Amino acid sequence: MVETGSHTLNRVAEAMGSRFDENVLHTAMLLAYVQALYGVIRKQAAPTPLYRLRYDETNNAVQLEETGGSSYVPEDEAADINDLDMLLMGNLRDIPILFEGESGVGKTFISQAFMRTVFPQDSCISLRLSGTAFLNNVFQPFLEGRIENGMPVTRIKASAVDGMAAMLVDEINRGDPQNILQLLDNELYNAGAFVKLGLRIPALDGKAAIQSGGRRKKLTIVSAQNPAVSADAKFTGTIELDAAVDSRLLKITFGNAANSVGSGVWLTEEIHGPFDAFLDSFSSLTAAYLGVDRKQLDSIKTDWLSVYAWVTDSARTDKPILYSALELTDALVAILGGDLPGKLAYEARIANQWSSRLGLKVKIPEDGKETEQVKKAHEIIATFKVPMIFRDIVQIKKLGDVLSTLLSLRQGLRAEDPVRTYIGMDRFVSIREIAGAAALLARSKQHPGAAPATPLINETLLQYVSLTESYLAEIGYMPARFRRTDPNVGIKKLAIVSALRDALKKSRGASFLIAQLGDETARIAKSAQKSDVVRSVLAAKLAADLLTLAGFVADGAAEVDEILKKCRGANRDQEALTALTAFYYARRDNHAPVMGDIFQHRMARTLGG
Repeated sequence: MVETGSHTLNRVAEAMGSRFDENVLHTAMLLAYVQALYGVIRKQAAPTPLYRLRYDETNNAVQLEETGGSSYVPEDEAADINDLDMLLMGNLRDIPILFEGESGVGKTFISQAFMRTVFPQDSCISLRLSGTAFLNNVFQPFLEGRIENGMPVTRIKASAVDGMAAMLVDEINRGDPQNILQLLDNELYNAGAFVKLGLRIPALDGKAAIQSGGRRKKLTIVSAQNPAVSADAKFTGTIELDAAVDSRLLKITFGNAANSVGSGVWLTEEIHGPFDAFLDSFSSLTAAYLGVDRKQLDSIKTDWLSVYAWVTDSARTDKPILYSALELTDALVAILGGDLPGKLAYEARIANQWSSRLGLKVKIPEDGKETEQVKKAHEIIATFKVPMIFRDIVQIKKLGDVLSTLLSLRQGLRAEDPVRTYIGMDRFVSIREIAGAAALLARSKQHPGAAPATPLINETLLQYVSLTESYLAEIGYMPARFRRTDPNVGIKKLAIVSALRDALKKSRGASFLIAQLGDETARIAKSAQKSDVVRSVLAAKLAADLLTLAGFVADGAAEVDEILKKCRGANRDQEALTALTAFYYARRDNHAPVMGDIFQHRMARTLGG
């Protein structure tokens, strides 16, 4: 436990006096962290532009352009993402980053510059792996050897585990896959012992900094490698990453900025003591943002690792995801997962089985056809080294979150009052961030040189928005044009609210609600009979989800009757939806062993709770 009053976080909080607000304190330190980081590193290393991400707000389309290291004239509506941006994104959301590119383009240099700037020397490690067993153990810094009963043994070094913040693994594809897997999972097993890696995150209890006993800031992991020989014959000693390792990394193709930066590389500075320069800048900026005496941060060097863990805690950049973004994520997972005729048949079968069981009139054709659209989609999906998996769904959310954070940080830092501007923003994950995240993830999954997956992502986005607008027009929702920032827009959400509203207005029970859900589903199911296979899959998936909700209502009819009875009257549909959501979670908690898997797969995302 940290002694009250002695820790930097506590001293700054006390100095704020009656103005103390934990959100303000964190925002100021986060902005100072980012500003100091870029300010120090850009003296040492010129940017390597990686992507230009555009989102067309009018037509709802994403474009991911790989810039290959070249810089272009800024565009107001485009987000340029460079090497340091990617390192920051991985740092804030605990995403292991892999830079892959030609030898000498700077992928290791920028990674080392990041490490030297943010961390004291003894809290980060840089490893260059080789193919020999003796030199490719990534856990060397965490282990110590001794002789016990005349035999050499290794033990986990607790001080190293608690004090290590980051690791750079150069030539990661030369390492032992089993060790790399453990590292990327933030775990270490040795001689029967197990530990989680990373720094402990302090908590602010009132204004006192108290060491947390449980949660850790994951080890920041940055890796680099030359292309495998299968991708570039020049690199005869390198191999493809093991698929299990590859799927845990966000792989970024690192371009060559030499042509763009030219002799400007001569004019960068070699900073002696970048960590000290970074802390000095961070302290001055924090003091200025919060209006406190700079002396309150005099002990920052001693306290930095715990301050860093608190500022970069991934939970603090976690944002609510709009319902429409949830629906788009499901659509992208389905389409990017391949086998579109099979997906259509599966979702239609689920919907039709529920319809039959509940006595409804929804009917969706189950025969998907191998159209040209399907062939083109499958050609793109075939470029993925591994199919869509659970980890990809989590990664899309993380990337969407951090894209939103990156854009918000830039907007805040451009303002006259960065802290107030950042705090005043509506920060959430919308279809814009989800589409951008999916484009980045898909590129990471593809074989080198493959055509980008953005056309398939945009087709899915187009059909989802079109399907939504058709439904909005059908139910008379105004305006009928899709707005990505509208928290109420989401096909299933509107269908559920519409069905609940009718049931409450007419003082009816569960059986009436089921019938209304069937009617709303029938409106959507019409789109599953179109020739467009992507649209058909999306409509069938939405229908299957809504009818699964209807099936859940039927299974808990008595309890749902009580919910509807308590919420009768006008303008209480949201209250009823909240109660229905709570009922599902209570039922799941108490009846999980006997609850159908289909409910646990579909209900949470359908209710959005």
